[in-house]
Amino acid sequence: MTAADIILIFIGIISLLISFGSFVIALFAFLGRDKDHRRKNNATLLRPGWAPLTER
Repeated sequence: MTAADIILIFIGIISLLISFGSFVIALFAFLGRDKDHRRKNNATLLRPGWAPLTER
């Protein structure tokens, strides 16, 4: 096994560790988000005569 092979294996292992670490961070960020952000409806659909809760 030449020095180039050892360096390439080392670079491959480092890249796999970095990608797996990024996946774990993204997974924790996804699982730790607030439940209110799952379904956020920005469109205000009101019946005539109704007012949003913030205006009452």
